[in-house]
Amino acid sequence: MQAGAGGDESPENPYERLGLLIAQARLDAGLTQGQLAERCGIGRATIQRLENAREIPKLETVRAIVVAIPGLDPREIPVALGLVTRDEMGLPPERVRWRRYDPATEDILAMLQDDRYSTAERDALRGLLRAQLAGRPAAANPAQVDEAAQEPQEPPAGAEAV
Repeated sequence: MQAGAGGDESPENPYERLGLLIAQARLDAGLTQGQLAERCGIGRATIQRLENAREIPKLETVRAIVVAIPGLDPREIPVALGLVTRDEMGLPPERVRWRRYDPATEDILAMLQDDRYSTAERDALRGLLRAQLAGRPAAANPAQVDEAAQEPQEPPAGAEAV
């Protein structure tokens, strides 16, 4: 995901691009952050920080992630970091991905898939998700979210390309 490549709106920060690459590859492989962390032998919080560009990864961590995610082409890493172009790495032009929801909503959806959360925590996340999809602040108690927010809404017509 190189900034400016193919007219996309990739982040300028190389660690944000790397985080997006890891998150998308993880989701494409059907893995939760917890499952990926377990495969890599690191904490789930580390995966979360890397995906959100809050931590600069160690080389051995990046290698463990590449090995742990089926389908993640290791040549994508230096491209995401802006060290080389897709063409220089012999990669095809980047395909446009369509994000169905904003990043915060996608994070909540990923957290709901993580089996390390308790039933009460998942209920709270569902309430937060309902409020997020309804476009308003979350209620302190998920039971306070009104009936209008009970059904997930379709993404806006102008879905964001990532």
